[in-house]
Amino acid sequence: MILMKSAVFQTLRTLLGEELADFLESEEREQRLEDVRSRIRLLRDLRVDTRARGMWARLLNDHPVPRRHKSGNKKAGSSSRSGCFGHKMDRIGTLSGMGC
Repeated sequence: MILMKSAVFQTLRTLLGEELADFLESEEREQRLEDVRSRIRLLRDLRVDTRARGMWARLLNDHPVPRRHKSGNKKAGSSSRSGCFGHKMDRIGTLSGMGC
């Protein structure tokens, strides 16, 4: 096993040169790789969290709030008229001020 590592190290020195071969075998390389891996994990977790937030927002926004209709005095014929945005109005634009 040790002979194999030594042979690999000699081959790296021959192909890549002293400085690059030393770097590839050093602990510094391992530390840098671990730093990169941890950053990748953090970015992946952040992306998943953002997707989860978006999913929850869509779920909560997909369900409309139940509307409550006020019961009270209604003018004759106004119950058959439906205005903008689902509100019943006597004249167009009275409630919303927009006039549809």
